[in-house]
Amino acid sequence: MTWDDFAAFMQDWMETSEMYEEENENQTTWKEQMEDLYLLHLHPLDVNTSGRDELMTLPLLSERQASDIHSYVVRHRGMHSLQELMLIPSLSAYERQVLRLFLKVGEASSQSQGNYYLGSRLYSKMRYDFSATRHIRLNLHAERDAGERGIDSHGGAFMLHDIGCLATLVVGDYKASFGEGVVMNQTFTMGRSTPLAKVSQGLRMNGGTNETGFLRGAGLSLKWGKVTTTLFASRTLHDATLNEDGTVKTIVTTGYHRTPTECSKQKLLCIQTAGGNVTWKHGAWHAGATGYFQHTSRPLEPGTQLYRAIYPRGQHFGVMGLHYGYGGYRWWLKGETAFSTEQQGVATLHTLSVRLSSDYRLTASQRYYSRRYYSALASALSSQGKVQNETGASLRLDASPFPGLQMLALADVFYHPWPRFGISHSSRGMEGVLQLQYTLNRKNSLSFGYSLLDKDYAAGRTMHHRMKMVWKNTPTRQTSWNTTALLHSLPGSTGMAVATSFRGKELFRQPLLATATALYFHTHDYQSRISL
Repeated sequence: MTWDDFAAFMQDWMETSEMYEEENENQTTWKEQMEDLYLLHLHPLDVNTSGRDELMTLPLLSERQASDIHSYVVRHRGMHSLQELMLIPSLSAYERQVLRLFLKVGEASSQSQGNYYLGSRLYSKMRYDFSATRHIRLNLHAERDAGERGIDSHGGAFMLHDIGCLATLVVGDYKASFGEGVVMNQTFTMGRSTPLAKVSQGLRMNGGTNETGFLRGAGLSLKWGKVTTTLFASRTLHDATLNEDGTVKTIVTTGYHRTPTECSKQKLLCIQTAGGNVTWKHGAWHAGATGYFQHTSRPLEPGTQLYRAIYPRGQHFGVMGLHYGYGGYRWWLKGETAFSTEQQGVATLHTLSVRLSSDYRLTASQRYYSRRYYSALASALSSQGKVQNETGASLRLDASPFPGLQMLALADVFYHPWPRFGISHSSRGMEGVLQLQYTLNRKNSLSFGYSLLDKDYAAGRTMHHRMKMVWKNTPTRQTSWNTTALLHSLPGSTGMAVATSFRGKELFRQPLLATATALYFHTHDYQSRISL
């Protein structure tokens, strides 16, 4: 598997989720998420020296699978080749291919319209990453978006990791994730189709160049026996749209400063954050508490529109929560319950997963996010990308009915008691997802994805059908062909696309890469848009 193959696979997951259906105010951009993964690809983890928590940062890997890999390394005193991943039953053939992009084997061990652009049309980015063993890392970055005048985004971070009782020390730009994400989660997710039990990753460096979605300051994690204690502090500057009285109407997260209008919103809001987490782990049991306090330099006053009535107001915001769980071989149960001080709101999320056999796993989830609950740093299972104003439940089946076939089936129902953006009443909906991947032989594979989204919009109930089929052919190690067909259909509007692409690497025995793509698409309007 190549990085391009993996990027295409991740795009499939994004399309079946609802990440692009709602406003982007509180979402981490897809661009930044893929940059994080690409940085991990350039600096793969050593499977023989990485702990279970480090393995949990790998994409598509569940908590159970990370434990199985770590247990194998300990039991056999290290891996000598990534071929040994075949000896871990909980990993599918496709997951083993993905892991090869992010793992290596080292020495075995026992462990706006109407405005003109002010700058050049060229986009530019610089990123530097340095690592010394797995204990020391440093990164620096600078970016200028097309149309901007000069570099307006820059930063970096320095991190020490796993040195005695020091679990992590990070200074600069970093991210923090604890529990199930109901209080705090800045980790990579792929919507409701994301692998479960991957949120609690603690402190980590910010690897992307995005201008929002991270903390800037310092964080410290110390581990004594079964208890890990984390403290963090941050001060970040944000773009904002102001009301006439100087209060903040909207926090702007695009990061663009290309026009006079966009520049007038630049860095008008300062947010200070301080908090911590305590987590206890003993065998299959774990429990912990997370809390943080935020102060904004200007009061938030989002306006009088009906859907904005539940938006946060004021300058002081506090959130606290408890997370807990048990993870055994056959089943695991975990959850988190949180409380916010701004409107005294409550949120809770619980997930139960049962391994029916070595090839089948069934997972059920329940969530309740009060309309009064608010956490600026939360990201958890949701139909709208926000941990607020939603009640829902989902059922998921991961299966491998026979060798070569991987399947995911997901059903989710949800209800929004308070009117959402564009709707003047409460709303509800459901989503079904089916993903199939079949490996015909070493050179050919087929994948099929279908999603059905039926939910309330301003114009009434609308049903979206999305399908995608991909045939991949790899005639040689250096060349590959991908043929893709997509369909997006809803009442009165249809979009379709057919594409074929060729990729060649190490051409003429040189480090050269070439790609060629032919694409035909036709969509009636924005509602039936196609993403490829």
